[in-house]
Amino acid sequence: MSAPKRPRVQAAVLARDAVFHLLYGADHALMLRIIAMSAQRVAEYTRTHTVYHLATAARASTLAAQVVLIVLLHVDERLRDEFLQGVFDSDDLCQIRFEPMCPHKATMLFSTMREHVLNPWVRHEANTPDTIVKAMRSEYLAS
Repeated sequence: MSAPKRPRVQAAVLARDAVFHLLYGADHALMLRIIAMSAQRVAEYTRTHTVYHLATAARASTLAAQVVLIVLLHVDERLRDEFLQGVFDSDDLCQIRFEPMCPHKATMLFSTMREHVLNPWVRHEANTPDTIVKAMRSEYLAS
């Protein structure tokens, strides 16, 4: 006899979109859950374990988790969709919900993220994790 299924628990909808919470609210535990989901998808798609090293690095600090999430937003299309819709299926028991992101804002942000955030950050050795988070905040506000 199998154990009875536990009912799905739904978290309250947070008042801002997920990118806002990533950049300004920065709930480390929540970011680690989202990173774990995305890392698994990216690892399956790329057939490498490199992304798991990023997920491990994200545990070091909230800032590290923000950087890893920004990088994952660039490579994981489903993660971008989840940020746009404001819904993250974290497991069978819980669903993380945010306000949906404005489609126009999301299009502008995600289309310029590589050129204005990731590439400049990777090109310069002196950049710190704080640099990429500040650049992403600027792009978020400008989009």
